[in-house]
Amino acid sequence: NTATVVDAARNVAGYTVGTVIRNDVAKITLKWNALKPAVWAAILKKFDPKYGGAFYQTVQFLNQTSNAMETRRMYVSDRNAGMHILYTENDNVDAALIGTPKYYLGASLSLIEC
Repeated sequence: NTATVVDAARNVAGYTVGTVIRNDVAKITLKWNALKPAVWAAILKKFDPKYGGAFYQTVQFLNQTSNAMETRRMYVSDRNAGMHILYTENDNVDAALIGTPKYYLGASLSLIEC
């Protein structure tokens, strides 16, 4: 996703009046069909200083406008694990795992350029 940051409002006639503050701000949304909880936790820890990660990350991605690989400084925004499949007694696992996530479905996060 590419965004333009605008400082705007509507005037008394209802028309938008504004100024472009910055063009071409990148936003990357990453999504996985299914992730094991340990993998999802490892991804989330990359952005959490309490676990040795960092809120700001250097990210290389294919820019859709330039059609070239670019590197930009980004921060993590929304993180969502969506639905999950729980361990049940039929999974033949340690009883402590019953009722805990076996997989997260549709886990996603967004990275937004600083």
